[in-house]
Amino acid sequence: MPYTPLDISLFSVGETLHGFTVEHMGDIPQMNASYVKLTHKASGATLYYSNRDDSQLLFSVGFSTFPEDDTGVFHILEHSCLDGSQNFPLKEPFVNLIKTSMAVDLNAMTYQDRTVYYFITTHEQDFMNMMSVYLDAVFYPLLLSDPRIFEKEAWHLEPDEQGGLTCSGVVYNEMQGHENRPEYLLWQKATSQLFPERFDRFNSGGDPGAIRTLTYEKFCETYRRFYGSDNAVFYLSGKLPKEALVYLDNLLTARPAMGYQPPEVPKPHPPVISPDGVVYYQLSEQEEIQDNTQLMLGYVLPVAYRDAQTLALSLLSRYLAETTQSPLSDAVLSAGVGQEFSMGIDSDNLEGMVYFTLGKSNPECAEDFQKVILDTLRQMVDKGFDHDRLMALVDSHETDVRRVSLRTDAGFRIMESFMRAQVLTGDAKPLDGLAKLRENLAETPNYFEDIVKESILEGQHWSLTRCIPSRTIADERAAMTQAWLDAQAEIMAQTTGGMEHLQAHVDALNEYLLAEDDPHAVAKIPHLTPAHITLPPMRRDMDTQTTPMGGMDVTSLHYQTNANGMSMAGILLDIKNLDRDELFYIYCLKRTLLDLPTTSHDVDTLCDILTRLHTVLDVNLTQVVTGGGPDDFAHYLHLRVDAPESKLAEAVALLGEYMTQIVFDKDILKRLLVGSSAFRNRLISSGNATAISMAEQSLTYAGVARWELAGVPALTRLTSLSQNFDTMVDDLVVGLQKVYQKLMCGVKPVVYHIGSQASYDTWQNALQALPLKVKPLDGKCAFTLHPKAHAGLAIPGGVNYCAEIYDLGAVGAKFVPQMLPVSSYLYSTYFWDEIRAKGGAYGGSCVAYPYGILALVSYRDPRVADTYDVYARLPAWLQNHLPSQDEVDSLIVSTLGQNYFIPQSPIDEGVAALMRYLRGKTAEERQNDIAQILTTTPQNFADFADMVAKLQQGGHGVRAALGGEDALRASGLFDSITEL
Repeated sequence: MPYTPLDISLFSVGETLHGFTVEHMGDIPQMNASYVKLTHKASGATLYYSNRDDSQLLFSVGFSTFPEDDTGVFHILEHSCLDGSQNFPLKEPFVNLIKTSMAVDLNAMTYQDRTVYYFITTHEQDFMNMMSVYLDAVFYPLLLSDPRIFEKEAWHLEPDEQGGLTCSGVVYNEMQGHENRPEYLLWQKATSQLFPERFDRFNSGGDPGAIRTLTYEKFCETYRRFYGSDNAVFYLSGKLPKEALVYLDNLLTARPAMGYQPPEVPKPHPPVISPDGVVYYQLSEQEEIQDNTQLMLGYVLPVAYRDAQTLALSLLSRYLAETTQSPLSDAVLSAGVGQEFSMGIDSDNLEGMVYFTLGKSNPECAEDFQKVILDTLRQMVDKGFDHDRLMALVDSHETDVRRVSLRTDAGFRIMESFMRAQVLTGDAKPLDGLAKLRENLAETPNYFEDIVKESILEGQHWSLTRCIPSRTIADERAAMTQAWLDAQAEIMAQTTGGMEHLQAHVDALNEYLLAEDDPHAVAKIPHLTPAHITLPPMRRDMDTQTTPMGGMDVTSLHYQTNANGMSMAGILLDIKNLDRDELFYIYCLKRTLLDLPTTSHDVDTLCDILTRLHTVLDVNLTQVVTGGGPDDFAHYLHLRVDAPESKLAEAVALLGEYMTQIVFDKDILKRLLVGSSAFRNRLISSGNATAISMAEQSLTYAGVARWELAGVPALTRLTSLSQNFDTMVDDLVVGLQKVYQKLMCGVKPVVYHIGSQASYDTWQNALQALPLKVKPLDGKCAFTLHPKAHAGLAIPGGVNYCAEIYDLGAVGAKFVPQMLPVSSYLYSTYFWDEIRAKGGAYGGSCVAYPYGILALVSYRDPRVADTYDVYARLPAWLQNHLPSQDEVDSLIVSTLGQNYFIPQSPIDEGVAALMRYLRGKTAEERQNDIAQILTTTPQNFADFADMVAKLQQGGHGVRAALGGEDALRASGLFDSITEL
């Protein structure tokens, strides 16, 4: 149906339109948008609308949800509201939306002070469809009448095979995955120290032990108190239909009041001094207790601090601690109290916070850590900061804002800031912190010094927290849980038929979780069909040219576009022919290159130059798979320049300095490379990706390279380097110099540019001026595939990440685009029911990669053997549950929305064209992929089931998992199990 556009210019303050009264209006010039705040007269709901036009339509509804305990009730409510509603009585209508909408993103999030439900789409009808489902979910959920929803999402007991009990639940298992994350534990403890009398002290996500105390009655009562329409805040943006306001007015007017008062806006917390915070995390046997404590010093900012003051502190954090050579970083690291230092600003709370963290430390160093910070800052304030450097940071921030305004997530950022302000202060008005900062600086020459004095040196609201390693804390937590389970089992044993009754209850719960939804209820979910879709115009490819560089003509790619005066360009250096030893030094080079001095400048001067040029340099690793063979991949060290067009030539000259004049200073290298804990934590927190990568090293050379660079081999060498740096540093420098010379002055690169034609001409001229000598590539991939083996990595905690992957070529199959709707279907049906709903995992998925690898994987999963059994039953289930053509048509729509209709900024479009080039793909082939997806039929699903059956019958699967050692061993599914 045709819709009428919502025109913000027709609003005026005091006017009432479709039940909403305009409170105030304004502009957000830095984000190319205007906004209007409205209040719904009948219900008291608040609505913000922004007309930012970036081809996206965004809807969100949020509630003030201030936690009153550690049960995580608002986190559980966030999950549970998505489990069926009055008009859409399905088990999980949002899973149906995943299958039937063009949503670019749809999700819900629990913050410390609010819960937000949102979606983003590019289609007007889709917007109206999804809004109807979302609003029914939050205002008319089935959770109030169906305790099975609570049991699934929060917690429930189940008999185990030994006659005891286990506890499971989606949120319960999710939060077990956080129990051993040091940075998470440190932040939770520090917050509870700083705000011991306010909601901030509680764990909004939920502590597993406290989750088990939450009752269904308390759960429902909490919903009724907090999910009233007068506690609702809406945010909408984009070229919306005005019918959206009409729909909201009708729904809010018809919804009866619940009789609860909305929560009050929080008040500032009285000052607190808390120097003795302690929390523990589990350390693996391979790590030393010594030098593995993490410290955090936090100062709460005065409540009057707003955008200008927090921006000033954010810029000060760059001035003081951006590199290991920055003045505050240097003072802390030179004091010998720890080896990984950072400074940051948190402005997400009513009172902001400036915090300092120190890793690779010890508990007894905490007071010395604080003393070094205060003494150093006091000396710097007394002497006065370098105001020229600070003003350069102020000027550079203006360009950073322009970068953000070009991003497609800018609308989402506006939404978050408006929601936060409304919840915490009762109103939201965008403030131009940069303009106010400049005004303050003009009035107060020592403004930066005064900020540091007031917020830190004279601060009377602070905490000092230690996150201390332990060999036993995980066992202690497990013992406490087991004691509770044993007590519950004893109660069951003393009750006639208690265990049998529980088993019958669990059987009924699983039957409910796995039952198919009523087809009539499914049909009520509004959805698009392929007929609603207008195919996007064909994308443009990179223009391929050559340009002289280093004495040779190199491939030069250009994507001409209007990027609002900005340009992005880069140099890609082929590292595919490096051996395993060299790859480790490439990893170290990637981590250190931009934080080392050159023969011309020290580190701080280089940072000053970048700031003056308003430029961001980045060094990363880019891997693409170019075909279906094991050796069909490309791997690059990727040097990227993001600069205003007017500064591009100077920025390229500076990049050339990094490429030809680096000094591998041993003291600085030690500061940059001594820590491996962050690497280890990343492997665990992204355990699903880690498991896939671990398994793929036996199937593709790309997998081998990825594992060497970002898996256990790199962690092992980094850990050894960290523990023995002084004896290994000479070899490190030799290795770094070898790969640096080999790449920077010895490999013929591919170069690219995204921006205007004039900027491209500048880029080419600047490249020709670089003092480089390049030569054609030589050598071949130095890798061999690992022998096929099923491997497990033991990690602390009670959740697992289980992967099984296959090479489609093993049975003569190859990837086809029609596999994408099949994967989406399996995620939202079989995997969702069996792994998430029944199994209690946070999620599971089936991923078909275009280069011919199929991965089945689970995430934060309490089970191991049962999950692999789910994988084994996939072909039979799919053959017995082939979707109808109508269902397939909906899956086609969602697949196109999630993969091909994603809004892109001009820079994003250029990056996508670059990646197509590197993969050997064209825009025409992309368009052909869309055409193939549109031809998907149920037969494609049957063919997929047959293919997986053949892969399984031929024994072609490779298993890899991260998880608890006992669970991995008990499964009997792994040839080897080692500790991470």
